[in-house]
Amino acid sequence: MNKRTYCLLYHGSIPVTNIVPVLNVDQLLEQTNIIIKQKNCNPGGNNLLAKLVRLNWMVNDLKSSPIYKPILTVLRQGNLVTATGDTRLQAIELLPNITHIACLASIPINMQENFKYWDLVDNKQTLASYLNTNINDIIVNQDWNIHELDWIEFSFDETSNHMHDEDQRLRMIYNYLDRQPKDFRFTRKWLQTLVNWDQYDY
Repeated sequence: MNKRTYCLLYHGSIPVTNIVPVLNVDQLLEQTNIIIKQKNCNPGGNNLLAKLVRLNWMVNDLKSSPIYKPILTVLRQGNLVTATGDTRLQAIELLPNITHIACLASIPINMQENFKYWDLVDNKQTLASYLNTNINDIIVNQDWNIHELDWIEFSFDETSNHMHDEDQRLRMIYNYLDRQPKDFRFTRKWLQTLVNWDQYDY
């Protein structure tokens, strides 16, 4: 039997300032503006451009809808850093009225004592009960008691239309950019102004 070396913890409402994104909004904007200026269409660049579509949509969706999924974090140099949910955290950065969020933390088991107010997630059934959902809605590809968890997904009906198709989003952003002036740049204001993406889905 494998020795338990990691654990998964859950907190229903922590300050968003306690979580460090992989990229914050300004870093994302800087990188994507470099990409469109240099026409650098490698897989990493395409991923970031596709991400902008979802972020633009999400910023506006969260003005009237709740956040259904917890953010998954891992420990890096004492900080909780996003493993899954970076786009949500970027959207929240643009919505100052959202101050707290549900969070999962995949941490070495010997660090658990530093998380006194978090709940231990023994298994999928425990997590389902915390989230008030069905065990089949939780999609995970690792044993979080043995490995650091780097990905988790939730198949919620409420989020089924949340622009998950990256190929579609990439098609939309390229069609969108084709209609913009040569000096076009992404900005915070652009992220906060909803684009009608349906008209670019062709």
